[in-house]
Amino acid sequence: MGFPAHCLDQIDDAELNAELTRMGIDIVGRFDSEVRWLLQKPFYFQFIASGAVHLPKEAHPRDFYESFFVNLNRAFVVRFSKPFAIEDALSIVAYDAINRGEEAYPLSDLLRVLKANGEAAGLTDIDSRDIANWLVSTSALVPQIEHRIEWLGESSQPLSDVHESHLRVLMKRNRSRIGVSGLFLGYAAAA
Repeated sequence: MGFPAHCLDQIDDAELNAELTRMGIDIVGRFDSEVRWLLQKPFYFQFIASGAVHLPKEAHPRDFYESFFVNLNRAFVVRFSKPFAIEDALSIVAYDAINRGEEAYPLSDLLRVLKANGEAAGLTDIDSRDIANWLVSTSALVPQIEHRIEWLGESSQPLSDVHESHLRVLMKRNRSRIGVSGLFLGYAAAA
């Protein structure tokens, strides 16, 4: 039919500045270029545009991730009526995946980590599968075919685009695994 095809991998700098100005967001400071680079990725910009993530005026890239996890922890309390530092459990998963040299992580291992951290936090009455399912319902984990789950952002944003200087795209395994790249590994690299 001759329709043009467009692929939006990055938001134009002028368009980003105009949209941030329209929203009343002024990014300044030592890391303004790094934060703007992050926000030029549509995957990350959507969190700012929706109000799901808030950045301080003199933002550092880790502020994006910290805001995301603060909001995720708040949502956990709303859902389960108990606090749980979800990023502590997920950091174990993320760093273990890095140590293994893998982007993906076995689902059974994630459930084991969630169970151990949940029990340590006094959440003995909450099943680790319920926490994993809740993470899917919040879109923090994305279910895939073949009994796999990907980490938020993995399917919409390649790992190499998150922090190409810190991480490498690695092969996935075919058995049940959870991809832990995207958002959390970006947080780990920015810390």
